[in-house]
Amino acid sequence: MTLLSKERGANPNDPNKKDPLDFILWQKVKEGEPSWQSPWGEGRPGWHIECSAMINTYLGDRIDIHGGGRDLIYPHHESEIAQSESFTGRKPFVGYWLHIGMVLYEGEKMAKSLGNLIIVSDLAKKYSANTIRWLLLSHHYRKPWEYDLLRLKSVRKKLS
Repeated sequence: MTLLSKERGANPNDPNKKDPLDFILWQKVKEGEPSWQSPWGEGRPGWHIECSAMINTYLGDRIDIHGGGRDLIYPHHESEIAQSESFTGRKPFVGYWLHIGMVLYEGEKMAKSLGNLIIVSDLAKKYSANTIRWLLLSHHYRKPWEYDLLRLKSVRKKLS
């Protein structure tokens, strides 16, 4: 689990952790990021606690459906479950989880951090909404799939 956690952005060697698998509840201030004063110093909520807090504030202490990429199951969604169920005392935190397969581009996971995103609003300048929908719905939502411009062009041809 430590290797998977590290692969997904955690730092198991962080000297502030009691256990390598602990997740961050409060992130120390970083240059250029929003921050607030707290009893723990200037900073912001950790990623997992941000999501738990938003859900609890805007949707309540239990939600019916929660989704995200398969890569968010651990550690992100499991951390949300631990925090939210501990805070509210209500189980289960989520009725149904829907995790999607990764979208790949040129053999790599499509991700902002990798700089290889294909933005839908950019596609919409050249392709109809139905063409984009067809492409997105042409595979099972839980299976990884490769974005391919030739496939998008093929869909457009089918719909014209």
